[in-house]
Amino acid sequence: MSKSIGNVVAPNEIINKQGADLLRLWIVSADYSDDMRIGSEIIRQQEDIYRRLRNTLRYLLGALDGYSAAEKIDVKDMPELERWIFHKLAELQDLHDISLANLDFTGFYAALHTFCTVDLSAFYFDIRKDCLYCDPVDSLRRKATRTAMHHVFDHLVHWLAPVLALQPKKPTSLAMVAMAKVSTYPNSQIMTPVGKMQNSLKMEENSPHAPSHHGCH
Repeated sequence: MSKSIGNVVAPNEIINKQGADLLRLWIVSADYSDDMRIGSEIIRQQEDIYRRLRNTLRYLLGALDGYSAAEKIDVKDMPELERWIFHKLAELQDLHDISLANLDFTGFYAALHTFCTVDLSAFYFDIRKDCLYCDPVDSLRRKATRTAMHHVFDHLVHWLAPVLALQPKKPTSLAMVAMAKVSTYPNSQIMTPVGKMQNSLKMEENSPHAPSHHGCH
């Protein structure tokens, strides 16, 4: 992109076509220590990321319908899968704090996108969807799932509010909720030996003897 040859992308064009949120998402994903590149292909990539983040929030809002504090389960009483989710949240919070201190957001928002698409959508949500629909409403596993999802949503809202402030045309406003305090747990409660858990569970999923997750049990 160069002013001299006239191939400039004006910020107002992006705002008018895709919205200010998308422009902010590109800004936090760009490496400002080098030449910042922008064009139609880069904007399309940001639209895909934006859509995945939005769909993650939308799924959580649906899964948490009717959630109340009465369902809350302490982390130490949760299944290992939910404890792994809290471990991932703690890792991301540490990375967020470091990124904020260094004013370098590229790594954090890339990690956040990976968390939403790989750890949540492709892994955790897929495993726990039957639990949400088929387990009794008072079962410990369902309560643990909804408690974990509540905290995931809470953290995502706070992390995304500075960037996607205009996104929610939904019941929850990112900018408003971000004024509240993020719920946190001491790392000692969640740093369980789960480093290889995701890979081992995926191996079980791919095993020919593994039970199906696509029906009610």
